[in-house]
Amino acid sequence: MEKKSTRRLFVVSVVMIIVSVCLSGFLQTSFGKTEIINFKVPTEHGQWLSGQIYKPKQSSAENKVPLVITEHGYLNNKHMQNVNAIELSRRGIAVMTFDAYYHGK
Repeated sequence: MEKKSTRRLFVVSVVMIIVSVCLSGFLQTSFGKTEIINFKVPTEHGQWLSGQIYKPKQSSAENKVPLVITEHGYLNNKHMQNVNAIELSRRGIAVMTFDAYYHGK
C-alpha cells in the first residue's frame, strides 16, 4: 500500500513540475503578447553588456510604443527586473533590461 502512494505522489509531483514549467514560459511572454529579445553590445576594453528587450507584439515601425530602460540594484542581475518588465509590456510599453558589469552574463 505504501509503495502505491509513494509512486502516486511521485507521478503527481512530476506532472506538477511539467505544468509549472509550461505555465512559467507562457507567463513570461504574457501568453504570446510579448516578444523577448536577448542582445549583447560590445563596450570599451573588450567587455560586453548583455540585456533583454521585452517588446509588445502590437509595436511596429508604424505603431510606436514608449520604452522604459531598467537597471538592477547591487547583488542582482537583469532577471530581477522580469516582473516589472512583463507587467509593463502587458500594458503596451517596451522594456530594456541590462546586466551591470560582473553581474550575470
